Amino acid sequence: DRTDPSLPQDAVYNDDLVGLPVFDYDTGAPVGTLVQIDESISGFFYRIKGESDYTVPAVDRYILRADPDTGIFVRLDEGLKTES
Repeated sequence: DRTDPSLPQDAVYNDDLVGLPVFDYDTGAPVGTLVQIDESISGFFYRIKGESDYTVPAVDRYILRADPDTGIFVRLDEGLKTES
């Protein structure tokens, strides 16, 4: 049990997203798992590990849906791949 303050509808805590499966929004294909969320002065970055690894800015352009019950749905481009 957590005693976190209530969030607005459709908002989630970052900690609730870590460990979730990540899927391609358009195809539904698995991309990997969200393993870490980094915070910088420019915002949050999702670190996704799978067949390829990605560092993805947590912005609407790339993160289309994040739901603790179903997973994270993304649109990625090659420029977001990171070296393993």
